Amino acid sequence: MVVTKSLNTQISFYKQALESGELQETYQSLVSIVQNLRTEFSKRYDGEYAVAGVLHGYLDFTYFYIQNSYLKSHKLKLAIVLNHQ
Repeated sequence: MVVTKSLNTQISFYKQALESGELQETYQSLVSIVQNLRTEFSKRYDGEYAVAGVLHGYLDFTYFYIQNSYLKSHKLKLAIVLNHQ
């Protein structure tokens, strides 16, 4: 049997997490990792791949995509995703 907390209880935990600042700090650290990886891809594969900017999902994932002419001709993109879970 799965017991779920009430929305009021969940909101209380959510507010505590926001007030501590730890959630924002951790999220920014994770996003920074993806931004640095994106920068490395952009430098290392300049001219070979187009590298998109970092995109934010919800709080649980951050990503960017790369694309070369082959992928583009097939209407494909390769995504680099950090799943925060």
